[in-house]
Amino acid sequence: MKRPIPFVRSVIPACVLALAAVSPACDCSDDADLVPDDGGGADGTGTDGDVVLDGDVVLEDGRVIRPDGGECTLFGSECATDAECCSGVCIEGSDGVRICANPPLCSGDGTSCTFSVDCCEGACAGGTCDADTMCTALAVACTGVGECCSGRCTASACAPGGGGCRGDGTTCTDNFNCCSGTCSGDPLSCEGDADGCLVTGEPCGSDGECCSRSCDGGRCERLSLCRPAGEPCTSGDQCCGLLCTDGYCEAPLYCRATYEPCENDGECCTFRCDRSSSGSPRCLPIGGCRTSGYHQTSMSGDIPNEWGELCTRNEECCSRRCEADPEGILRCRKRMGHPGQNQPEPICLPAGELCENDAHCCSRTCIQLRDDPPVGPQFPKRCTDLDCDPRSDPDCCVSDGGECADPAECCGDICALHPDGIFRCGPPRVPGDAGVPDGGVPDGGYCIPRGDDCTTDSDCCEGLSCIPAGARRICDHVII
Repeated sequence: MKRPIPFVRSVIPACVLALAAVSPACDCSDDADLVPDDGGGADGTGTDGDVVLDGDVVLEDGRVIRPDGGECTLFGSECATDAECCSGVCIEGSDGVRICANPPLCSGDGTSCTFSVDCCEGACAGGTCDADTMCTALAVACTGVGECCSGRCTASACAPGGGGCRGDGTTCTDNFNCCSGTCSGDPLSCEGDADGCLVTGEPCGSDGECCSRSCDGGRCERLSLCRPAGEPCTSGDQCCGLLCTDGYCEAPLYCRATYEPCENDGECCTFRCDRSSSGSPRCLPIGGCRTSGYHQTSMSGDIPNEWGELCTRNEECCSRRCEADPEGILRCRKRMGHPGQNQPEPICLPAGELCENDAHCCSRTCIQLRDDPPVGPQFPKRCTDLDCDPRSDPDCCVSDGGECADPAECCGDICALHPDGIFRCGPPRVPGDAGVPDGGVPDGGYCIPRGDDCTTDSDCCEGLSCIPAGARRICDHVII
């Protein structure tokens, strides 16, 4: 059994470390210096305990000082007004506590909008959400993009949007990238064209027609958490894959990001597609460190899968490499080469990475660490440093503070990134409410509180979910 390593506390707040983004040009080797420039501070922080990130000075109390001298409050910190927050949004949860949060994916009646999908109800009429108006379907007369469900008004009629897929001749890495469903050739490109998906609010006859994969009451249904490929967008952080191109969320290359709709496990960077519920099938997180995806794409043939889950910094990734993919999105990158072979150096996958057999792993152990749930998709195999099987041996687990890669390796079932940049068992910090968490239900305090980074729903205190906030995942209430 792997021996727990004592937890070494860092002076850098966890919320600060989780926000640090890695430049595509940085040295992303295992030995890369990942400590922010401290301007002379001997402890890796600023001279007085502050942290400098991309020109912003992050104070220990959670305030951010911008290069222009302006001040704002970090995501997840308590606030009183929108203006205080770096995100521009201060919301109140069911517990009555207001914190800085991401802007909601849709807004209420009377608020400003660009597309109809920006409105929780009705349509975008003249730049304002109107709950009493329904968005206009394809081929029906229009005067502006806001009134069309598709977000496109061409020649005075609502026209198809981005489609959530790529057209003939464009670069692809998997069949799901292409509208035609065919990715082929050398170099790989989409072969042929076909109709794309229908966006939120469009009339539909089946789930498969919709970008959300959910047709409810004859209209394509909105998804929570993030917008899938094909939906209109004004910025990448609205999209599940963080890629907004020409006003539409775009299908990612290599594998689908967490929470993106899916057809099978092989499409997902986590190799876990939930098709069991009555809602939209979506790629699910698996907890622990973030993977660089399965070793090959879901296409037939050995097409290597180089890029995986979204990330903000090296330490979040099992591979310890968070780099910009060919489209500029920070994702966990695999150390290329065929696992188990010499290329000329031995190529193997570290703990937490998805695997097919023992030969793929540096530890020579590839197992399914968790039993299949009663409902939902099975958990994939992952490389592990354990020398026992937690499914059959109840004593096979790592104590709090010991290093981990998957929640099942931990005695307390929480494997989270700690302030020292290492995934360790147990919550990075104990909630300050002495066991009465932000969700309002006693949980003994063994959980991750609201606003802190998480890896999966089970990490969070009662009543909270692990939701996307750009490339971060934080414990919070689900807001549409």
